[in-house]
Amino acid sequence: MVSTIEEVKKVKFAEGFNPDVDCIRLSLDPVLATHRPLVYYVLLWLANAFAGIVLKTCGFMRYDTTLEKGHDFVSSNKVVYEASQNTRCPPDLAYWYRCPTNPQNEVPLVFIHGIGIGLIQYIHLIVALTYVSRPLILIEVPYVSSQLFQTDCMTPDETYFAIERILKTHGHPKATFMGHSLGTMLCAAVCRASSASSPKSIVAGLVLVDPVCFLTHHSIAHNFAYRTPVTASQLVMDLFAAREIGTSWYIMRRFCWNQSVMFPIAWARRHQEPLPFQGQLSPVLPEKTRVFLSKNDNLLNMAKVTEYLRTQVGLTEGQESGELVVMEGLDHAQLLLRSDWFAKIVQAAQEC
Repeated sequence: MVSTIEEVKKVKFAEGFNPDVDCIRLSLDPVLATHRPLVYYVLLWLANAFAGIVLKTCGFMRYDTTLEKGHDFVSSNKVVYEASQNTRCPPDLAYWYRCPTNPQNEVPLVFIHGIGIGLIQYIHLIVALTYVSRPLILIEVPYVSSQLFQTDCMTPDETYFAIERILKTHGHPKATFMGHSLGTMLCAAVCRASSASSPKSIVAGLVLVDPVCFLTHHSIAHNFAYRTPVTASQLVMDLFAAREIGTSWYIMRRFCWNQSVMFPIAWARRHQEPLPFQGQLSPVLPEKTRVFLSKNDNLLNMAKVTEYLRTQVGLTEGQESGELVVMEGLDHAQLLLRSDWFAKIVQAAQEC
């Protein structure tokens, strides 16, 4: 492996061992977490209960499960279903569903949130999305939502099959997927399992905001789980996300970047000769794709990600109608506090 890296990267490693270099072993190192009092979780529960009231007021209905008694877990899709290797009952998704009367766009929008405190942190975005005339599906990801009582984590394939069941339940053959932060990894899992070039694909469009599913292997593990915060934004992420025990346990015991990263092919390049090693990791992106990158994102090197998406994937860059949009001066998740970018996200959700 060392020889291959030296040959590909045109470098030569010095002989010997450096005791000052620590190895990051994400799934083997002790879980890094800080204590939070019971009142912290009580307040978050109350906040999400309030979010539930707002969602019901907006016409959403909550579903606790996607399964029916006797449901067959295995789909006809040719995806390796990890849960089939053992006898455990796969965990399930809870979700919110809203369908307006006579929607202008009958293709639903599936929104998957990121790490934090649940749907409450996106409540203003969700309310804005209700003005888009199309069905809305909000996926709950409880194991990264700072909940006191933790649930079992779903694998990427299990997540895909659950979303597939949700769409079938409500009579939707396809959907536009919108994810933020960790939610983009779950969107990537769906795209990998159901590439847009397949006639049976359930992916009609894709909106990725602050994506961490591209070039994930570069720095995401260090920057999220191991880094000592030195800026205000890093401290906020460390306090409200990275060091919460449930989230930290998920990242350091259930997160496998190679199951969620993707090296995609843009729709315009779908007929080109396949790249070396191209496979499930390289799905074809849908024709309607919008990617929003925060230029000062503290989790990934967005300059490198931007260059990769522009040159290797072939996404067109532009502030108004481009597939790739670089948000100048913003750090991870700051767009939720900026009305100008906030409006563009909602517009993309309407167009894709």
